[in-house]
Amino acid sequence: MLDLANKLVETAAIIPTTTNRYGDLVYGTPVTVSCLFRDISTLAEANWQENITIQGIFWFPKDTVANKGDVISYYGEFYLIEKVIRAKRLLLTDELSFIKCEVSRQKQIS
Repeated sequence: MLDLANKLVETAAIIPTTTNRYGDLVYGTPVTVSCLFRDISTLAEANWQENITIQGIFWFPKDTVANKGDVISYYGEFYLIEKVIRAKRLLLTDELSFIKCEVSRQKQIS
């Protein structure tokens, strides 16, 4: 079984989000979790295409609760979760191995 536990040496806070009746984002209580983060750049911009540019990837332990639209706070930067990938080892078992999140930078206005 693939175990990332010894590689998850960084710390981030996952902030769950909901929407109120006016459509505004409401931030929940942050949950601190161990992680591994890699800053990446993908998808060169083209004038005729509209793309979501992913700025990073986070890896989390398998018991982490992370959903698309949640916010991750990491060393003073805020990232919006664009995609959540639940990694499973399907050939042997259906057990979850780890969670990977593709993220884009988010500006916070206070």
